[in-house]
Amino acid sequence: MVTDYYKILNIPRNASQEVIHKAYRSKAKIYHPDVNQREGAKNNFLIVSEAYQTLINPDKKKWYDFKLNYPTSTGLTKGHKGYRHQEHYGAERYSTFYNSNIKSQNVNQQGMEETKYTKTIVDKVLFYSLVATGVFAIIFSVSRLDFGKLDDSSDFGGIIFGISFLLLLFYGWHKMSK
Repeated sequence: MVTDYYKILNIPRNASQEVIHKAYRSKAKIYHPDVNQREGAKNNFLIVSEAYQTLINPDKKKWYDFKLNYPTSTGLTKGHKGYRHQEHYGAERYSTFYNSNIKSQNVNQQGMEETKYTKTIVDKVLFYSLVATGVFAIIFSVSRLDFGKLDDSSDFGGIIFGISFLLLLFYGWHKMSK
């Protein structure tokens, strides 16, 4: 069984941040080593502080609640090697797992940001090269026109292609940027 921080602070599982803070303050006043000189008071104060640090942090609280509801899924059962009932050790295990998980998420997020940056650069290069292609199609078509014989509609094919290509390109860019 995992140490129940809710029982330590004497609060319900759906307690608000304010209730958690008040419960911690009242327990800290009782167990603080400067106030309570009894043997074990320091250890009790450390456990109360650990409970507070876990429950006041939304991410840690979420993981802790999961661990309370599904202890076999997290590997924290009596039969698990290294498990110690009602000791500070369980929190150290949790802290190590939690910190490694956060580090892994940070590495993944950094990789995603780098990929996003690379994708943005590639998108910009492709977009501007396609715009240049459309502009060159229009310029090339205009340069090939023989203004003396404007009867043939096939002379305007390159211009129409270039303009329609650019319009579709800018329309797609506008839709994607929303």
